[in-house]
Amino acid sequence: IEKSGSSDLDQSDDSETQSDSEHGSDSGEIWDATLGEHLDEDILNPPPIPEPACKKKKFHMVHSLLQWMLYFLLIWQSITNLSDNGLTWLLQSLFHFLRALNVHIPDEILVKLIAVFPCSLYMVRKYLNLNRDNFTKYVVCPKCTKCYHYDECLKKAANGITVAKCCSNISFSRGKAVRCNSKLVKKVVLKDNQIKYYPDFYYCYNGIINCLEEIVSRKGVPESCERWRQAAPTNCMTDIYDGKLWDDFKTVNGKDFLNGPRNYGLMLNFDYFQPMKHRKDYSVGVLYLVLLNLPRSERFKWENVIVIGVIPNMEKEPKSLNEFLKPAVSELQALWKGLYLKNSLCSIPLKFRAALLCTSSDIPASRKLCGIKGHSGELGCSKCLKKFPGKFGEKRDYSGFNRDDWEKRTDKDHRRIAAKILKCKTKTKINELSKKFGINYYSSLLDLEYFDVIRFCAIDPMHNLFLGTAKYVFKLWVADDHLTSKHLQQIETRIEEMEVPSHIGRLPKKIASNFGSYTAEQWKNWTTVYSLFALKGIINDTHYKCWQSFVLGCRYMCKPVLTEADIIKGDGLILKFCKEFEALYGGKAVTPNMHLHCHLRENILDYGPIHSFWCFSFERYNGILGNMATNNRSVELQLMRKLKVSQSLTSICMPGDCGESFQQLIANMKNQEEMSKESKNPTQLLEYYNIYSTLPLSTINWNNISAVTLPSSHKERSFDNDDLSVLLEVYQIMYPRADIILEHLSRTFKMYSTVQIFGLQYGSKKDHRSRRTAGILASWPEIDGKINTSSLRMTFGLVDYYFIHTLVIRGEYKKFCFACVTWYMPSDDTIYNGLNPLLVTRKQSVLGGPSRFLPVQKISCHCSIATVRNENGEERNIVCPFVKSFCL
Repeated sequence: IEKSGSSDLDQSDDSETQSDSEHGSDSGEIWDATLGEHLDEDILNPPPIPEPACKKKKFHMVHSLLQWMLYFLLIWQSITNLSDNGLTWLLQSLFHFLRALNVHIPDEILVKLIAVFPCSLYMVRKYLNLNRDNFTKYVVCPKCTKCYHYDECLKKAANGITVAKCCSNISFSRGKAVRCNSKLVKKVVLKDNQIKYYPDFYYCYNGIINCLEEIVSRKGVPESCERWRQAAPTNCMTDIYDGKLWDDFKTVNGKDFLNGPRNYGLMLNFDYFQPMKHRKDYSVGVLYLVLLNLPRSERFKWENVIVIGVIPNMEKEPKSLNEFLKPAVSELQALWKGLYLKNSLCSIPLKFRAALLCTSSDIPASRKLCGIKGHSGELGCSKCLKKFPGKFGEKRDYSGFNRDDWEKRTDKDHRRIAAKILKCKTKTKINELSKKFGINYYSSLLDLEYFDVIRFCAIDPMHNLFLGTAKYVFKLWVADDHLTSKHLQQIETRIEEMEVPSHIGRLPKKIASNFGSYTAEQWKNWTTVYSLFALKGIINDTHYKCWQSFVLGCRYMCKPVLTEADIIKGDGLILKFCKEFEALYGGKAVTPNMHLHCHLRENILDYGPIHSFWCFSFERYNGILGNMATNNRSVELQLMRKLKVSQSLTSICMPGDCGESFQQLIANMKNQEEMSKESKNPTQLLEYYNIYSTLPLSTINWNNISAVTLPSSHKERSFDNDDLSVLLEVYQIMYPRADIILEHLSRTFKMYSTVQIFGLQYGSKKDHRSRRTAGILASWPEIDGKINTSSLRMTFGLVDYYFIHTLVIRGEYKKFCFACVTWYMPSDDTIYNGLNPLLVTRKQSVLGGPSRFLPVQKISCHCSIATVRNENGEERNIVCPFVKSFCL
């Protein structure tokens, strides 16, 4: 880690020394409630917590039981966001309870338990050997953000008294070197009259190498990081491994990188959030890192995320993140060369390598990470050199969507200009180059030799599509009276009428006053689920069709499995929306996000489906950190400590005794079911995903139920002769070349009220609690109840129940999973007909027949359902299909 400030500090002249001493000679703040040892915990990195003393065998069970209970309490605290004080009171009450119990029930074991029972969080951490200060604390200059180690901020004066130093960072103004000279630490007087120096601002840095070593030391993680190699080549994209960038980094300069074992790709995110609920003026920045080699279902789990650093709240947001990135870049350079790390693969350290392959954040954060001009600049795009004209103080004109005319930025040119800016001695020259080339400064990330600053600076679809354009268009409609108060009430009523699965969630009521505070997830749901039904007939048809292009484009872009055709269609629809929007609202209404829509295709081709790199998970992490209880002093320090404790709990070594009941309790508390440790084959999962759109039916592998998870509860039932004969027809269509007769079919079956497909629950009429997830779409029935074998026309149905049935085929017993479905006849007599992707059906169901039994592999997706009346007063179902889910 670079310590360039220390040499500057040592070379201070007499006048600077005098200035430093003056800062140190003031009376200082009086902290009469604070002891020196408590303050030392904040300022210094304490020595490692000693290993717990060996226990006598006689009381081994007592210690094991106590360890599990304390472990449970810490997990409970992290899940419920209980404050440290709250947990301390609980510990003390338990201690007094045990003492009182021992009075009435004297017991040697109980006495021993009371003797070792911890009454404070400090003792709990000591007992469990948890180190919450296993990170580096930097002192941050409030003016220039230069970072120092604490011992660099103090010195001994001539009289032997410790005094504070000032920031010695040198910047250039009008060609002259100017010393910052800002105060770094403040003098405080403690309860015991000790004098200490406390930093005004902390940067808490969590070492990447140590965190990576902790992650790969967990059982199963290194193996999970290699699972991507099992996937067979396909003509579609399911994850980042199918993108061009991953393919390009399989070998670098003729040598294996990702092709080699234990070589990892990393993604960096930066964002600000407000840790205090009632203060909008206090924000801290967080740098997150995730392991791209992990499967998508594990990649964004909280325990697998590395929080690199927490940047303090300052009077102004820093213009550059270089000072905070320097320690990380230093470690990333070492990881690029390779380091030997402890791991769960074997007892000796093995060589691991890693490279930063992506930065994904909102526009301002991405530009700060990479040193590119913000969107308010004339060259305000991070991907191309299109100029956005506009005078000072005016909104720039982002219109024009002829992509063929846009000159692309290149990493080579960016590095050349950034190096020139780094050498500039005057702000005038820096501003001149910055304006001319759209580059603000030399980013520390450029010190990574492999880092392509243009290509690796991804456009986050969450901010770009949903928090960007979806939110902006709605606000524009309200501002321009395309949506009046009366219209908003109508929209709210329609939303309330829609029946949606519980995992989608309702939009907040009173949309007129709440839409400004919608989350990214809520804007996504508004766009892809609610809007086309809610807006029809309320806004002008021309505006509606323009919006429909955006919705359809988003639905294609949000597919978890993408074909080349999907990318072309999605990109074409988004481009169509941009051009229609410009024609309807004028060039001045076009936003930088709309310009960036036209670069999303490049991102997807590089990184795969947008689920691989969008920022929804990082927003959730901000929520996790924001919910952590703090006392509003040194917030960034408290957040990092709580984070270290909560993530250490995932890798803590617990005794084997007494663990069974606690493990189940913790699993229930986390609302997690025990999953099979055997990982599912990605090729089988992808095959399952594609079955819903596969023809002819005879080519389908009906035994593939790899994505299906059945609940433990079921009922044994029997078919009557009629149903068994109908089921025989289904099997004969599924296996036309097999001689299946009635005697091959089991008369009994196991009936289920719910199933899970790719981790999402599908319900049925049998279970009232899951009825909202009983609506499905599939290409299976004909109007007469027969099975549709020739087209992929989607039909809406409600599941009555699910069942597992056994068939003897070619001498082997095979199990099949079916849904018993009531299908509904299509209708064409409402204003919603022909509005892709909406479907309209009658309330009358299709006649019974073989199509009533649907193999679950043919289920396309969930859907929302709303009821309307046509001109004749007849009720109709308006169905909006969801994007089909997929999980590796």
